[in-house]
Amino acid sequence: MKNKLLIFIIASLTLISMNNSISFIFFYFMLAFLIILISCSALSNICNYQHFYLINKNKEYLNILILNNNNEYGSIYYSDKDNNRIEYKIKKLNKLDGYFKAESFDGKTLNGFLPNKNSGFEGRLNNENIYFEYPSSYISETNIIQYTYSNNIGKAKLNYKIYLFLLNNPNNLSSINKINASINKEFGITETTDYKDQQKLYSIIEKTLNKKIQDNFDKLENLISNKEKIYDINVSIPNINLFNNGLISISSNKILNNATYSINSGENIKLSDLIIDTNKCLNIIKYKMEKYNNSIIGNRNINISNINLENNYFYLTPKGIMFNWVMDYKDNIIDEYIDYISIFIESKEIDDIISHKYKNIFD
Repeated sequence: MKNKLLIFIIASLTLISMNNSISFIFFYFMLAFLIILISCSALSNICNYQHFYLINKNKEYLNILILNNNNEYGSIYYSDKDNNRIEYKIKKLNKLDGYFKAESFDGKTLNGFLPNKNSGFEGRLNNENIYFEYPSSYISETNIIQYTYSNNIGKAKLNYKIYLFLLNNPNNLSSINKINASINKEFGITETTDYKDQQKLYSIIEKTLNKKIQDNFDKLENLISNKEKIYDINVSIPNINLFNNGLISISSNKILNNATYSINSGENIKLSDLIIDTNKCLNIIKYKMEKYNNSIIGNRNINISNINLENNYFYLTPKGIMFNWVMDYKDNIIDEYIDYISIFIESKEIDDIISHKYKNIFD
């Protein structure tokens, strides 16, 4: 609709401008104004964060994000051994020596020096000294790409922010390309994507996301254009855990993307690779569902006997395995309205049914 209107106006102005010079000048003025107006109605932007991944002896994780193509500093994400995660926004950064100060939303503080391969990270968390080291892995330094999109249609407005996680791959290893493609397949990333040309990479991602979001938004244009509503969508940075045996487990609020991979082969690890007795695992899950029915899944009438391990999305934490079941998936503006249930199983509950190959992943 917008494009047709724009074509009509341009054509009309062109015909008018053919008859006098003043209209000719007016034509180009109006054309410039329209281009600005149209371009401002849908704005998108891509920025690249340098991402440091560190771990301490207690299996606690520190993710530091520094935006290297903008003036923002980004955030630090601290995950304790129970997988509780807190964001600390960097307030101050001395680029000469790497010293920074960061603060969480509830006023907690974190400060220290940016990590390096020799000394890891030393700092203070809520007035206590903490120390983190680089894990021996490809994910010690990675990239997180932030994509933002904003569009106005009538009285409604959409603000969309999403983060893409990319493993570094300086040696162009097929296993890492495979993981990146699997994680980001909906964003135009393939196993042959060239990561060295970042501008080209950003262009691919932005083009794919612009079309995906715009297509979905256009479907609802007639429904929401007269509603005075702001749609704020923020797809958070993935939570990344590294385990023994070269496993990496990725989770986010996009349940369908939760997965575990082998860094060495690039293969998606299935539950049957980790668990030798899936029936026993399923019985533990059903028992937990029945026992904690009200606290975990509310008062909904879910037929527990239909729960299976074929179509679930699990990820590993330092303390065990988190299972998710998608109950309802609605294809709307953001593809994010997912109704799901979650069940957590501690490693000690399944210690006897973990395969021999992965016996030490929770050590």
